[in-house]
Amino acid sequence: MNRNLLSKLGLLVVMMTCSIVASSQQVPANIRAYLMNTISKSGLSQEDVQDVLISSQYTDRTSNRTYVYLQQAWKGIPVFNAVAPVVVSNGKAYGMNLPFVHGLAAKVNTTTPSVTPQQAVSAALAHIEKSAVVSVPSAVNGNANKFTVQIPSLLSSPSAIELMLVRTEKGVKLAWNVTLDLKDGSHWWNVRIDAVTGQFIEKNDWVVSCSFVLPHDHAVHSASPYVMAPAPLPTPGSGPATYNVFALPVESPLHGPRQLLNDPSEPAASPYGWHDTNGAVGAEYNITRGNNVYAYEDANADNLPGYSPDGGALQTFNFPYSIDSSVASNRDASLANLFYMNNVIHDILHQNGFNEAAGNFQDNNYGNGGAGNDYVNAEGLDGGGTNNANFATPNDGSNPRMQMFLWTGGTSTACSFLNVNSPPAVAGLKAIGTASYNPTTAFNITANIVLANDGVGTTSDGCTAFTNAAAIVGKIALIDRGTCSFFIKTQNAQAAGAVGVIIADNVAGTTPPGMSGTPTITITIPTVSILQSVGTSIKAQLALPVDVNATLSLCLAPPDRDGGFDNGIIAHEYGHGVSNRLTGGPANTSCLTNAEQGGEGWSDWLGLITTIEPGDSGAMARGIGTYALFQATNGLGIRRYPYSTNMSINPQTYADLATSSGPHPRGEIWCDAIWDMTWFLIRDFGFNPNLYTGTSGNNIAMKLVLEGMKLQPCSPGYIDGRDAILLADDILYSGAHRCEIWEAFTCRGMGYLVS
Repeated sequence: MNRNLLSKLGLLVVMMTCSIVASSQQVPANIRAYLMNTISKSGLSQEDVQDVLISSQYTDRTSNRTYVYLQQAWKGIPVFNAVAPVVVSNGKAYGMNLPFVHGLAAKVNTTTPSVTPQQAVSAALAHIEKSAVVSVPSAVNGNANKFTVQIPSLLSSPSAIELMLVRTEKGVKLAWNVTLDLKDGSHWWNVRIDAVTGQFIEKNDWVVSCSFVLPHDHAVHSASPYVMAPAPLPTPGSGPATYNVFALPVESPLHGPRQLLNDPSEPAASPYGWHDTNGAVGAEYNITRGNNVYAYEDANADNLPGYSPDGGALQTFNFPYSIDSSVASNRDASLANLFYMNNVIHDILHQNGFNEAAGNFQDNNYGNGGAGNDYVNAEGLDGGGTNNANFATPNDGSNPRMQMFLWTGGTSTACSFLNVNSPPAVAGLKAIGTASYNPTTAFNITANIVLANDGVGTTSDGCTAFTNAAAIVGKIALIDRGTCSFFIKTQNAQAAGAVGVIIADNVAGTTPPGMSGTPTITITIPTVSILQSVGTSIKAQLALPVDVNATLSLCLAPPDRDGGFDNGIIAHEYGHGVSNRLTGGPANTSCLTNAEQGGEGWSDWLGLITTIEPGDSGAMARGIGTYALFQATNGLGIRRYPYSTNMSINPQTYADLATSSGPHPRGEIWCDAIWDMTWFLIRDFGFNPNLYTGTSGNNIAMKLVLEGMKLQPCSPGYIDGRDAILLADDILYSGAHRCEIWEAFTCRGMGYLVS
């Protein structure tokens, strides 16, 4: 991780006259002057920067700031992820450290490949354990260093092959970078193959898969919230569209009811509404498709557009929903909510700096810069997995892909039981097994238990019609296991008028048996099993004779939860697209491949800041993904600790990074810091529910975090990210919020003395 402190440069720079500088062109004189004035600070030589290219450049129309992303190169070949941003604002150039290779010329092994692009693709496929016939790749615009090839049997999009220089422990190697967008959507690999030997060097994945694994348990504390401003009202557009959705700041169906919104598109971000693509009045689509997102079902996991709900000519997306209904019954409502949430996040972020020029996700960029043709393919009810979600972010101009899966963590264990109410000698809860042929409705039955008698052989095994049917009517039948199938016993008990069945095991054991079979009639009563010892004790009481009364409760597991209704998870996934497009510029979405980077933290933070509700406070515990995990709204969620400014609830600091393995635990620590910063800014500058154009503390935090992503170098560590936010405050607010920023990072162990 680069730990150099930020530098604010007062160099006056002549504003560039060209609007875009292609990556193959040389750096203009004014930016080269910037480099010459900074290399001495970083220990680089002039030779190290003499062949620097511009990988991305754009001017923000609103702020008039120009962002230039410099990429180190040698002999016209870029060094992978050696990218540094320079910002020109009000005639001044601002930058941070240059993450370039020192002594590059002496470290490069060669600039002439021995391995062909075709061979590189085959080697990359072999590394991921795939194989296919690879045709001769086609050069891109005659460029001898860039190629594409189609492999429709394996890939959803063409493989791009580009010559690059890759830093290794032994020097800088010439390599082919090969992209592989697998058809199942699980990975969009960037594989570096040695251009001399054909050996694998390294790879990164454009698909960020958020494996929501439950952490170890921690107590969840509550806090007394203070009263905040009312919930934000949607900023209405002028179109006819209506959407019945869980409108922000509602996080999920557990956090509040749905609301019928009248065209909530933000005019400055989506000037022709959410269903436009041609930039003229009148929608091109009446389904959940438009300029910013195409939301569709992908149950068969082929990454191809499936079903999308149709709102008709009036674009009325008002579909039934119940948390207790099946996934299929809620499908239209889910896809409508997925469409809404992608659009509203797009509109909010557009107004806070993630716009067309910066590489956002739009089909038509309406002449505002950027590449366009890259709306989000939002795949709802995706059949490619469960209990997960992911987001793939290619470079500007190619469609990202969001995959929302179903969540299967619901359980009926807590409310399925057999409780013997009396007599005291056998009273209490009993362990039970259940039958696969049980009815599909829940039961809660209290009745006396009667021992079955069929008058044949072992008379209590219930294998023939009951001779004591009169005593069984309205009672729970106790039957011994053995001789015939479980379902036959249940059928005979049901025919005798029983309201439930208990089958006692006929051998000693520690776990009641499960029961299966295919009944020949419709079963309408529940069946459970008990241990042999429990059955023996109940039969002993019945022989006295004593009435044995019991309650038999069988609950159904709740239907699967649909990620399309969890706005926090949708925002989290979208956040990966934001951080990947903004860090290193829109033409390089591979900058966040280092271990100490805040990708998961930024995504958690985006879900949190967009769902702040009235009554919230920084000290309260906020779990991530509580709805999807079938938890209460104050549940722990999927992280080691809930997010909170209260260090007794969330004690994590930068020091915990040393014992945090994997992107999610590491990302928590980054989110802890910027979430604290958000609430310190709210404390000092208030809260505004207007997430689009508000100017209060939460709005300031949004702008600082997004601007910080633009300003940090490629492969940023947390100190780089902190310094970028401080630099963003200098540029946007003349350093007015340095106290709140330093307070937050100091609390989390990233203060003045950490660099």
